[in-house]
Amino acid sequence: MICDARKTLRRLGPLALMMLLLLPARPAPALGSYAEGYAVVRLVKMESSGVIWDSWEGELQWASFDPTEECQETDNACYTPRLDSIAFSISDETKEASNFMRTNVGREMLIHYKKHLITPIALNTDFEILEARPWSEAIPEGLAHKLAIEKSGGKRNFSVYGRILRLERRGVTINTWEGLYLDATKRKVHPFSLRSDEMAEFITKAMASSVQYNFGVSVAYVATIYDTNYDIFEVNYDEPAGGGE
Repeated sequence: MICDARKTLRRLGPLALMMLLLLPARPAPALGSYAEGYAVVRLVKMESSGVIWDSWEGELQWASFDPTEECQETDNACYTPRLDSIAFSISDETKEASNFMRTNVGREMLIHYKKHLITPIALNTDFEILEARPWSEAIPEGLAHKLAIEKSGGKRNFSVYGRILRLERRGVTINTWEGLYLDATKRKVHPFSLRSDEMAEFITKAMASSVQYNFGVSVAYVATIYDTNYDIFEVNYDEPAGGGE
C-alpha cells in the first residue's frame, strides 16, 4: 500500500516535526520503487513547492483507456484512447528536467519517470520525473531500422502502424515490462507486455522520436505472470512487420 511519509509525520505531531528539522538539509532518499519507465505526455501545469526542501510539483496527461469498454479484440478495435491526469514531482536537484518542463507547459514531451513505493519526504507525490526532453523529428541516430525476435504467442500475430506511448519495468520481486501502444491507423490503443529485454531497450530508444513505425504484435493464449497476453516481436521502420517470413 502506497503511503505518504509526510502525512504520517503530521500525525505524529510536534516531536516528529522537531526530528525532521534536525535532519540534514539534503532530501532523504526514496525507499525503493515499483516501476520505472518512459512515456509520451502532455504537460498541463507545474509549480515550485516546499518549506524545508524545495521541489517542483505539477500535473501531466498521458494516454490511457477504459478496460471495461466493449470492443472486438479479434478485429484489433480495442481500445478508444482517453487522457488520464497524473500528479508528479521533480526533485529540486533535477535541474535539467525542471528547467525544460517549466518552459514547455502545454507541450508534448518524453519523460523518464519512477513510481516510488513510499512517497519521498522531499516530494509531494510518489510519481517522480527523472528526465524530460522534446521529441526528435528524426529516427534516433544509430538505431537500426528493424529488430525482429522470436514470437511469444501462437494465438494471433499481426502488424500495426503507430508508436509506443508508454513502457515501464514493473515489479518488486518479479519484474515485467508493461506498456501501451497506439494504432495510428485505427486510432486505438492497447496494453502489451514485453518478454524480451532486447526489444524493451530498442523500443525505449525509438520512443525518443516522434517518427512512427510498424511493429508486430503477438498474442498468446495466456498472460502467465504478465499483465497482458500481447507482446511485440518486431519493430520495422521500412515495411509491415512479419514481411520477411
